[in-house]
Amino acid sequence: MNKDKLFLKVWSDPKLFSKNFIKIVNKAGEVVPFEWNEPQCYLWNNLDKYNVIGKSRQGGISTWVMSLCIWKAITQPYTTSVLYSHNDESTRNNWGKLKQMFDSVPDCLKPKLERNNRMEILLANGSSISCACLGRKEKGRGASITGFVWLSELAFVDNETAQKQLTAITQGLSASGKLIIESTSNGYSYHANIYMGARNKENVYKPFFFSYPDFASMFQDEYSQYWEIFRNTNGHYFSDEDKTDEEIALQEQDNRIDLKMLCWRRLKIATMGKDDFSQEFPLTFEESLLTTGTTVFDKQIIANNKVRLKEVKPLQKGTVVNLNHILQGYLGKSLFFYEKPTQGHNYIISCDCSEGIKKDYHVAIVIDADTKKEVAMFRNNAIRPDAFADVINVLGRMYNNAYCVVELASAGHTVIEKLYYKLKYYNMHRHTTYDNYGKSVQKLGFDTNVKTKSMVIATCREYFEKGVIQINSEIILDEMLTYTCEDGKYNAKKGCHDDTVMALAIACEVMKRPIKRKIM
Repeated sequence: MNKDKLFLKVWSDPKLFSKNFIKIVNKAGEVVPFEWNEPQCYLWNNLDKYNVIGKSRQGGISTWVMSLCIWKAITQPYTTSVLYSHNDESTRNNWGKLKQMFDSVPDCLKPKLERNNRMEILLANGSSISCACLGRKEKGRGASITGFVWLSELAFVDNETAQKQLTAITQGLSASGKLIIESTSNGYSYHANIYMGARNKENVYKPFFFSYPDFASMFQDEYSQYWEIFRNTNGHYFSDEDKTDEEIALQEQDNRIDLKMLCWRRLKIATMGKDDFSQEFPLTFEESLLTTGTTVFDKQIIANNKVRLKEVKPLQKGTVVNLNHILQGYLGKSLFFYEKPTQGHNYIISCDCSEGIKKDYHVAIVIDADTKKEVAMFRNNAIRPDAFADVINVLGRMYNNAYCVVELASAGHTVIEKLYYKLKYYNMHRHTTYDNYGKSVQKLGFDTNVKTKSMVIATCREYFEKGVIQINSEIILDEMLTYTCEDGKYNAKKGCHDDTVMALAIACEVMKRPIKRKIM
């Protein structure tokens, strides 16, 4: 390869461009070429138009994004990139880092500078990079961003502002632009909501998560320092004999965690506390959320169940044979099976209804009343209530004419009307109410009110935390993480859903009594 071809190869590749032309100040205060680490390379190879990143601290994501913006501005004319920070101090720090990195590029490679102040680099080729703070004034609306938009530490922006700003910014993103949202966790924030939605394929974002073992290359010097500190304090290096049961379990969970990393982790926790460590240096995204906020369900038990679910997979399409045509189009998208029906077993199909207008979800959870295992789940927010009734009818009959419990709120009445009177699904739950004369009357459906809601949630919490029920759908655990009780009222946090939690809770309450199966 001659020099011209070699130069063009470097010029067109941001990784090679960064290594050869951009210098950074490393943790030791040394000015060194910027060589991408493994997570940075992975991000570039998998980057989509809309991206959301959850991460451990100090992994070099901000430096990587800045290198992309610099490469884009220098090599491609008329591109616009914007770096948004969560507060003024962070904005100033990012501007200082951006200037240092940009200034390190040889002058012979850079277009003439038209402006290099007021938090903006403007080049003679028409390209620009700017830094701004995500305040309350709308950003980005009316702009045309053709490069990269970076939203840093979005979890530390209040939810209302974050949602408003992101809406405005996305309107200014051109066809060629890419949006990168990244943050360490800060409770159940708007960032967490976007990330969990992306993981559940409920929005346009592509999710990435990087734990502290992913960033191990960035901490080698610090690992060595803590390794020596432990020896100086204890008279020997950290060894297998020093490991606690928790640390042994961590190594089983992630085989990249070696003795040096465990030693570093233990001394970090001794300094900053376990909760802060879990938030700043999580091993999983859920762990970063477990330390903040008060939820109804035990967060550690939720985390333990999430680890268990790594071994639980829905049945593959090829194994679910002779599936009714009404269900076929939903399989693997809205409908998931974990166990096939077992002859002689009693099942409950518990249903939470919505209006089907892409807000709340229709949910049908099938529970084996004999084993207390979740065996199937349907979740969809786009179909009409009458179509949801068709799904319940087929799914319930498939599972031995399952005992059907439909919550009355929202479109529940519509669903019950079709199920019972048109589709002749008679194995349905009834609740007791009273007429004007005080006489008890049995009516179809499950009536959720203040009294019954607290009752079913209490039962669900007891069954879940004592291991009576086995949950196989991760979305239920996600909703449990954001289900709270404030001022005596049970609800999902703002912007989150609780449809699967309610369906599960009603099923748990119904399971307290023997289930009778009707022949239909």
